[in-house]
Amino acid sequence: MPLRASEVELFTRALAAKLGLGGSAAVPPDAEKWLDAVAKISRHTRARPWSSQENSSPRKFHALAHAINATLGNVGTTLYYTQPVEAHPVNHLESLRELCADIDGRAKSRRC
Repeated sequence: MPLRASEVELFTRALAAKLGLGGSAAVPPDAEKWLDAVAKISRHTRARPWSSQENSSPRKFHALAHAINATLGNVGTTLYYTQPVEAHPVNHLESLRELCADIDGRAKSRRC
């Protein structure tokens, strides 16, 4: 079922509610049949990842997807969490501040 980006979170919240994770969300009437089908398929095809999210997705969407996958028994079977793949993980904002301070310090020392 094609969803607009603005509808993905609502659909995910409604699916989480159908799977017994609490909360509630009402989807448009034409999406209700799709929601029921996805919930039914998800229950019957456990151990298959429900969703993979882009890093740009809101944190609350990530949390819902993690909860859905855990409820369906996917974690550790077909879905594995790994450490981020970064050669040198850094706080990018702090790294930028250090770079700016370094550039500023070098510029001042060259003026003298």
